[in-house]
Amino acid sequence: MLKAIDENNKRISPEKGKLGFCQLCRQRVRAYCGEINIHHWRHIEIQNCDSWNDGETEWHREWKNEFPDDWQEVIIEKDFEKHIADIKTPNNLVLELQNSSISSTTIKIREKFYGKMIWLINANEFKENFRINSQVKTQLRYLEESHRSLMYYEPEDSLELKKANEEHKDIEYELRNLGYTVSNLNGKIREVKELLEEFKETIKTIINKNHFYSSTLNDFNLAQKKEYLEIKKNIKNIKEELQNKQNILTKINELENCKIENYSDYKYIKPNEVNSSSFSICALIEKESEATFFPTILHFKSKTEFEQISKNQKYRLIVNLSEKFKKTKEEIIELKNNVGILLEKKSNKKKEIKSQLKSFLKNNIKNFKEELNSIEEKKIKLKSALTLKENQIESIQENESKEREEELISIEKHHKNKRFEIMKKYKGLYNYNWKHKRKSWNFSEKKIYLDFENAIFEIINDNSLRKHKKSEFIETVKNWW
Repeated sequence: MLKAIDENNKRISPEKGKLGFCQLCRQRVRAYCGEINIHHWRHIEIQNCDSWNDGETEWHREWKNEFPDDWQEVIIEKDFEKHIADIKTPNNLVLELQNSSISSTTIKIREKFYGKMIWLINANEFKENFRINSQVKTQLRYLEESHRSLMYYEPEDSLELKKANEEHKDIEYELRNLGYTVSNLNGKIREVKELLEEFKETIKTIINKNHFYSSTLNDFNLAQKKEYLEIKKNIKNIKEELQNKQNILTKINELENCKIENYSDYKYIKPNEVNSSSFSICALIEKESEATFFPTILHFKSKTEFEQISKNQKYRLIVNLSEKFKKTKEEIIELKNNVGILLEKKSNKKKEIKSQLKSFLKNNIKNFKEELNSIEEKKIKLKSALTLKENQIESIQENESKEREEELISIEKHHKNKRFEIMKKYKGLYNYNWKHKRKSWNFSEKKIYLDFENAIFEIINDNSLRKHKKSEFIETVKNWW
């Protein structure tokens, strides 16, 4: 800091060996008066009493010394908060000197606190990240390029010639498209002929695939195919059901037969393999009496009784599956009949698809050939129109070479006037590209100036800077309203 206060609260400048007090925190400060750095004060015990003070550098001190003493390090108190403004002018403008990076939040807080303020950023450390071009030179370069284009190149074609050339291009474009169409149609004809030659393979593709390599097959009406696939699906389902029924018979046959008199239709079975709802066809044989002349056999009266005693280890469970066996055999016969009927339907449906597909492919070849003949007739007419249009263009070009000299004089006069306007309008303005730009400055709502040591640049917008001499910038700050 450049200013401290004495015991009488009077602002004092640093002198060798002198002590003072910080204006903000009232802590002791000592004067540092070397031969290299600007004389300044530094806290004896604490390093930073103002949370906004990021560490003062020689750059800060040199800039503060460009302004009167009483403008430097002015304490501003607002809403029970105090901070030291680097520079505050009599017109209440705060000049905030920023040497280090700063967050967007901090920028917003300081701008809100100071209100009327501008920023001066030390850009020397990152000036290599700037590419700056004079807008005057850039605009003059564009102007010269435009001028040379007007002076030394052929004038723009007339509307009549443009229209004739566009019509000529349209005819050529249409002829090219017809050529593509002819090529495409010939390809389709070859494709359809191949589909007919390999008809068996074509039928397999239609029936078995959802997507085809051939665009022609994609256009085929697939209503019959859907019916065919539905029949095929039904056959598969019935065969699966048939297999399940046969598995049931096999399982029944594999069960051990009951050898007790009057129970020969019964089979031994585990309790967990029978549903309690089948209690009426089940019975229990007492294991100890099973080999006697008069075995003990218990019949169930209800589901509850079945659930309570069927798993008793003293008994073996038997079940009468004769009706189930008979019914399952009948169902198998019926299912086999249904499969036969569906197989015949499947065969007939496949014949229908073959017939329809063959007619479809033959009609395609016929339609493609008729379209080819129509296109050839149209090509003859377009070639004749193209020749007429070429003759028209040649006639227009022969009539377009007048008044060029007067046009060149007018161009030269306009060029001189434009140079004067550019030099006046863009004086002091520069285009720039800031590589690795500190994004936080995008949130600033106040004027930002960049100190490049040899000159001060004011940021106008994301693309433009205005150059100021250091003395001009200082005068701007002093006279800011």
